[in-house]
Amino acid sequence: MVLNFDGMPPQWWHPRGREMTVAVLQPLDARKLRLAGSAQHWTWLEIGPGHLAGTRRVSWRVRHTTEDHAAGVVEVLESDLRRAFGLDGSWNSDADPLIFIYRADLAAPGKYIRLGPYLNIPCPGTGRNGDPNISILVTPEIQEAVRLFLGGEATKA
Repeated sequence: MVLNFDGMPPQWWHPRGREMTVAVLQPLDARKLRLAGSAQHWTWLEIGPGHLAGTRRVSWRVRHTTEDHAAGVVEVLESDLRRAFGLDGSWNSDADPLIFIYRADLAAPGKYIRLGPYLNIPCPGTGRNGDPNISILVTPEIQEAVRLFLGGEATKA
């Protein structure tokens, strides 16, 4: 469900999110999905097994300069990951204030916020270097990788 999308990136999303691509997809053996920016060792997001059934561990690092970076880890329900990457359009009413304040379509506080294809994990930011979050432009390639990683069938082109 897209309520607020006018085609423009939101202010809280960093333009480097356009550089994110699928770097590693191991859906059956190691159960790891890694998205990376243009320099793989500088900016990345990795999804792996969670500590509880039905969860995934999402970790990320964003390198702002050669001396400065932000990193984090959050445990996310698989259903939240499906919503975050546009695989499930159901609504999360717990996030209504976050959605209203930051002009978003979907959100799970402390886990993600999304407007159209513009996704931030775990929270909105300023859209500039120095934020503690990672921005991702959810492309069809990324969406398909997440679907396969979470155990879905491949879509036919």
